[in-house]
Amino acid sequence: NDDVDPAPNNSDDNTAIREEEAELAEETEEARLAADPDGDGITTGEEESADNGFVTDPADIDSDDDGINDGVEIAGGLFVDVGDGAGGTETVNTDPNVTNVDNDGLTDGEELAAGTNPLRADTDGDTLSDGEEVANGTDPTKADTDGDGENDDVDPAPNNSDDNTAI
Repeated sequence: NDDVDPAPNNSDDNTAIREEEAELAEETEEARLAADPDGDGITTGEEESADNGFVTDPADIDSDDDGINDGVEIAGGLFVDVGDGAGGTETVNTDPNVTNVDNDGLTDGEELAAGTNPLRADTDGDTLSDGEEVANGTDPTKADTDGDGENDDVDPAPNNSDDNTAI
């Protein structure tokens, strides 16, 4: 078609080559976006767009370096203590771009390892943050670590049930 061809009298105008190159570039980009180079279960296209709610690094399995893979954080595959003292759990999502979502002194990965809730600074509700409890050696999933009747925040010896200060 002479109306579209920039050089209608020149059969060497490379129009067909440019179209093939454009098609190849498009196929290459589609393949790049469909790939998952870091193996976190999220494609490059998903990681580069906010379609999943987050923009993460497609070359880093753990964009925030908190010890939890981005795919798990986004999919909500984290089972955590609900702080009910009975071992109840819930499934939560954490932010794959924030190392410590609840700002309690523990990374989300450390919280998962400790059995605490990365969305609650004080999983057991005793007014001590999960980070403080881990640092103190008390159990961040039990308001009364030693079971003596005094919550850890007021117990002078929260790891010693023989202190009997509450009795």
